[in-house]
Amino acid sequence: MAASLPRSVEGNVTADKALPDSNRAGLCASCKHVRIIRSDRGSIFYLCRRSATDPSYAQYPRLPVLSCRGYEAQEKCAGAMNDKPTDDAEPSE
Repeated sequence: MAASLPRSVEGNVTADKALPDSNRAGLCASCKHVRIIRSDRGSIFYLCRRSATDPSYAQYPRLPVLSCRGYEAQEKCAGAMNDKPTDDAEPSE
């Protein structure tokens, strides 16, 4: 029987807040500070951009990351929310 993860550990966000594809990368999969690096051989690396300014963050953290004090969820695309034209929009020809 697998133990469930705590919702928070000392103010850290845990993996239950991440997107469903987090099973491999954990919180990194949905963090706004991640840069995904794909090698020519097909390997995928998750670069933590917080590591550039704060040495307490690993540049390439060991995955899956289940708890991180610097986690911030990615924002959804603002353009996707504004697909419908407004009343004052000019018609396209």
